[in-house]
Amino acid sequence: PSDILEDILVENLGGKLYIHFKPGINISSRNVSAKIFAKDFSAIKASSSATIIMKDKFTQDKTEIDVSSSGTIKGDFEANDLSIDVSSSGTYSGKIWAVNLESDVTSSGDINISGKAKNANLSASSSGTLDAQNVIAENADISASSSGDVSLAVSNSLKASASSSGDISILRKGNLNVLAKKESSGGSVSIK
Repeated sequence: PSDILEDILVENLGGKLYIHFKPGINISSRNVSAKIFAKDFSAIKASSSATIIMKDKFTQDKTEIDVSSSGTIKGDFEANDLSIDVSSSGTYSGKIWAVNLESDVTSSGDINISGKAKNANLSASSSGTLDAQNVIAENADISASSSGDVSLAVSNSLKASASSSGDISILRKGNLNVLAKKESSGGSVSIK
């Protein structure tokens, strides 16, 4: 809303764009939105219940997505190296394509993705959920612990380790070679 523009700070600090309220300002009953036009970027972060919705698909060499504290990011990304970290009830959803996908979800965070990856290194812990059942990865290294859940489709090679009620669900695509499958303390690895 235009009546609160003087209470919003937009800062470029060392190449990082920050949008936030001035110190001492708390506007919880109004939705505040900003439209940002960017050609490219290396990282995108949402925290403290902020929501970021990407209107276009971005193609980068390297991209980092970081969501925490009930933040939300929705959008499609292509990158040679793609990192997705979600924690503390944060949420990320979108379509991805990556040569190397690294993703970590913790503390009731939620990731829901579709797409493709050549190499996927995924982990979920502390009730985090990583729903990548609509992602096909050639090679995957997956861990789940402390009630974390991971699902993924894999076509070539798999290493999976589940412990402390962690759950890993793998959809077999092609001639899957299971290099390692470890289950301990109530953890489960299922391959269908």
